Amino acid sequence: MKTHISAPPRMFRTQRHTQPLAGYVTPQLQELVTSLSHLNDFGFLTMAWSTHALQTGREDHIRKGVFRYPKAAVGNDNLSDHTVHEWEIETLVNLLLTSPKTPGFAWEPTMDTGQFETIRKLTNLLRSAENDETPLRINSENIFDELHRIGHRQFPWQRTWIRSGELYKYLYIYCQGACADYFKEKYGLDIIDYVSAAFILFTQHSRLTWMPLLDTREKLPLSLQAIHKTTELLSSSTWTARREAAALVRKFEAEASAPIPIAYQPSYLRLKPILSYDRADTTLYTSPLPDLILLRVTAGLFYDLASGKNPVISDANRRFEEYSRKIIKAFIPEFDPQPAETYRYKRNPVETPDILLKLDGKIVSVMECKATKLTYAAQYGENPREDASDGYDQIVKAIFQLWRYFAHVRQGILKHDLVDDVTGVILTLDSWTQMGGKLRDKLVAEAKVYSAKKDSSITEADMRTPVFCPIQELDDILSISDARQILATFCSMTEIDSFSWNVRQKRDEVGPKLAAKTYPFDPGEFMPLWATTSERRRANELRDEA
Repeated sequence: MKTHISAPPRMFRTQRHTQPLAGYVTPQLQELVTSLSHLNDFGFLTMAWSTHALQTGREDHIRKGVFRYPKAAVGNDNLSDHTVHEWEIETLVNLLLTSPKTPGFAWEPTMDTGQFETIRKLTNLLRSAENDETPLRINSENIFDELHRIGHRQFPWQRTWIRSGELYKYLYIYCQGACADYFKEKYGLDIIDYVSAAFILFTQHSRLTWMPLLDTREKLPLSLQAIHKTTELLSSSTWTARREAAALVRKFEAEASAPIPIAYQPSYLRLKPILSYDRADTTLYTSPLPDLILLRVTAGLFYDLASGKNPVISDANRRFEEYSRKIIKAFIPEFDPQPAETYRYKRNPVETPDILLKLDGKIVSVMECKATKLTYAAQYGENPREDASDGYDQIVKAIFQLWRYFAHVRQGILKHDLVDDVTGVILTLDSWTQMGGKLRDKLVAEAKVYSAKKDSSITEADMRTPVFCPIQELDDILSISDARQILATFCSMTEIDSFSWNVRQKRDEVGPKLAAKTYPFDPGEFMPLWATTSERRRANELRDEA
């Protein structure tokens, strides 16, 4: 005899408003979280995955009959009122995880997650809620600070993480030496196997809405044990995700100087991009935004390595400097990027900036490299300078180090031959100060005070306006420029009206782009799986040509 679970009496199923966990409580946000609190997680995550697939060229992988949508929803046209951006899907998933379920939600869902119109309505509610917050936090004095936060939310999605250059960079920085040793000691898993397994999972989750624990029989240079361990590290059950996502938001809101707007609340998917759900006697896995798997095992490797502290982080910093010199030389062989030199000043050892960039025997630019991780507070804090003081202190120190170098060359302490328009570059692994003109002004002002205390020989003439450049943007402009265009771009970044712009934008003003050069390095140098799949791709291309 089967036992049927009955719905509770209607008197217990009255729809009640659900309070948002954090942020500015507005009527639109309250309506949004109330709607989410009535939805089944499995259905919502299926809808989120299908929407992302629909708008990123993966329509063929959506199961017929599971998700209904109009043709206007196919593709990613920014001008279409059917577009749901990746960052909006990410915010909605995070709100789903942090919104407590309404009693009786399983019996009385308020929206049909099997159709596109539902996520479209939720997205419009989200946009309205974000607009409702604006007058509560934005005014004429801080409106330009908002561009800084918007950029951090949207730009990485627009660039995508599916780039061989991004993979190679992080393999080089985080997957060798002390970093690799520490990862193996911490997890009992080789770090290259971890990244390789993540790429397999990314491929599978790009094709399948839900899947059981992967059990492939395909011949790969990787064990099932490594794949299963990687799945464990990258995934969380929906119930665990709810608890941990809520704790994450509470933690950051408690540390923040103001309520956290919904658009900028910390995303649990950045830590665990795969979610599991127990259905019948099977555990199924989904990744609503598969690209975040790649982010987690490239830039996100920092979270696994940070607990290794100084020996591990110092090793990563050194490799970042090596990578920076290597990529400059590979893209533009005329450049001669030299490492830092040590010299003595007042009987103490002092180092020059990390890269002394030469052209035709003269130093044309000097670069101070900073691999400091871009923290949540640095990206989204209402007062980023105060909320992420440790990271920005490093930027201030880097500016001082550039100015000290120029002062010591001017005084003849260092016998270096500089061109007249030599530039000083703060080269960062992450996008510090992105679109932050006022923030950059503040850091330069602080560097002047710091310099006066540390080295009184530094004069105004030595305080050349620093160029703020993330390595990602340097990679981009190196691929479409010659040496003179790179230097002209750096010089234009020091102009008084350029502090709010990024390097790519200023490069566009310098002159026509060259034909894009192929990225010069192969991830297969570190990752056998990449080499294997590259060979297969080449074989398939040759077969197609034949």
